[in-house]
Amino acid sequence: IDTMTGGVGQDTFTSGGGADRFNIANGDTGLTVGTRDIINGWETGDTIDHASASTGYGAEATRADLAAALSYANSEMALGATIDVVAVQVGSDVIVFFEGAANDGSAEESVLLVGRSLTDVAAGNFI
Repeated sequence: IDTMTGGVGQDTFTSGGGADRFNIANGDTGLTVGTRDIINGWETGDTIDHASASTGYGAEATRADLAAALSYANSEMALGATIDVVAVQVGSDVIVFFEGAANDGSAEESVLLVGRSLTDVAAGNFI
């Protein structure tokens, strides 16, 4: 397993063959195109280690754009403490939203999985 750790601000990772682990701390990634982390080459055996990820992966959907995806993620996270990670297909990519440190029922951070679909992510990918 290769382990990659980003820092504050936008990071771009490239997954190699086999299972990779991406460590993303609270506050290290954002919600916008210019601030969120990007993962190229995501594979179904890869994992994201984020503080919110261990709490609950709870929803998946397809939306037309970032604004609609964020709105959906926020609505799911507002339902209660069990949903802190939401994956949304937008075009040919998946955006994974995390509730973050504030734990306030809304997305605070996200990661873009380039060229992936919802079939490429599941609860086990988030630890």
